[in-house]
Amino acid sequence: QTCGLTREFSSNSLSLEEYLSKWDEIDERLSINMTSHVSNRASCIQGSGVLRAYTETFPEISQTTKAMKRRVLQAAANGEESRGHAATCFGAVCGLLNVDSYQASSMFLYTVVRDMINAAVRMNAVGPLEGGRLINQLCQKLEENLHHWVVEAESTTDKVEENMFLPYQVAPLVEVIANVPDRLYTRLFNS
Repeated sequence: QTCGLTREFSSNSLSLEEYLSKWDEIDERLSINMTSHVSNRASCIQGSGVLRAYTETFPEISQTTKAMKRRVLQAAANGEESRGHAATCFGAVCGLLNVDSYQASSMFLYTVVRDMINAAVRMNAVGPLEGGRLINQLCQKLEENLHHWVVEAESTTDKVEENMFLPYQVAPLVEVIANVPDRLYTRLFNS
């Protein structure tokens, strides 16, 4: 799910309106596939942060990122469904910076793994040294799978490739359990 959504922005030959329209479409597909309102809200908060940070960091793409941020804020003001997920914002920024799809997917997966292990370390589920070892092991495995998934899939036919990169849920039980922190009286994190 994560890679397929960052990958779609590898072409930077679109006008601003075409780019925003494509981003809206992909972002909406992700919203539909996120069944947990907790992860949906967290993803949108992270996406908003991505847009804010990269607007300031890369002034050459600020026109587009500001337009994306305006769309997110307008949707929120109109009471529309959440917009501006982390994966689509990151993918859009990578596309604007001409980062190839493999690198964009690799970078995003690294941040996801790092954040998950960091949360486990903060909750004392694992120690900091064990956390570093886990990040290393998981990232090596992810790189192997990513190479197979992105590089080899690009050589397949369009129909297979089109279906291969659609977002999907591989752990429905995790989606169900992800709603539990929102029901707790005291939450550990705002997610």
